[in-house]
Amino acid sequence: MEIKEIKAYQCGNCYKLHYYEHLAKECCKPLVCDCGKPRRAGYTICDECIVENDKKRDQERYDRARKVNESEYKVAMLTDGSNFYHDSDEYYEELATNGVLESEYPTWAWGCEEVKFAVDIETSLETAAADMHDEFDDDYIVDREELLVLVSKWNAKQTATSYYVDHGTVVILGK
Repeated sequence: MEIKEIKAYQCGNCYKLHYYEHLAKECCKPLVCDCGKPRRAGYTICDECIVENDKKRDQERYDRARKVNESEYKVAMLTDGSNFYHDSDEYYEELATNGVLESEYPTWAWGCEEVKFAVDIETSLETAAADMHDEFDDDYIVDREELLVLVSKWNAKQTATSYYVDHGTVVILGK
């Protein structure tokens, strides 16, 4: 076993070792956001700036989004960005349970994208083929078309659905 000498830099305050001199110099300095407020380790900005940036991003998304009245919205779910609801009644019930005053209820929610459960057999075949020898191609696959038809029919029978936030759609609640 070969042993090598390494060069390291030590923080003069806590004595932690670092590979790079600039890290040792910055080790125990307070972490500060560009706005001047303290920030947590691993973050480039403070919590207040994170919240403010999120608000700005959401406002920009809201401004660009297609607005749809709840009565015209055809997807089975809507979201506040964290939780998913079947309709505004369920959403408002959750808010009431959490002590939110009715006067503070939001007037809109994000729409959702509906994704049906399905097996992507094309990608599965490509992945399996990539693991084979260099000369392997589709000609080696026996009954490929039969498999595609079978999986297509099987996918059509599936009823499971998932929902994901759609920042391109805003649902106007109660309309």
